[in-house]
Amino acid sequence: MSNYGVQNVSPDTILGFSEDEAAGFISEKVEARALSATVRQLNEDVLSGDPTRRDKALRALGRLGFV
Repeated sequence: MSNYGVQNVSPDTILGFSEDEAAGFISEKVEARALSATVRQLNEDVLSGDPTRRDKALRALGRLGFV
């Protein structure tokens, strides 16, 4: 797994994670104190008027275990 730390990651990248990669990603984000920023961005995408963006963000949140 790459070191994602504080860098932004797209919903498409998250959707490509295996279950183990998603768990590692969450651990890295928590350690870097950057998980809330990632979840906040995904939530903004969910609330956007763009149905494609909303769908990807919802699926990404689900991949991370938040939906």
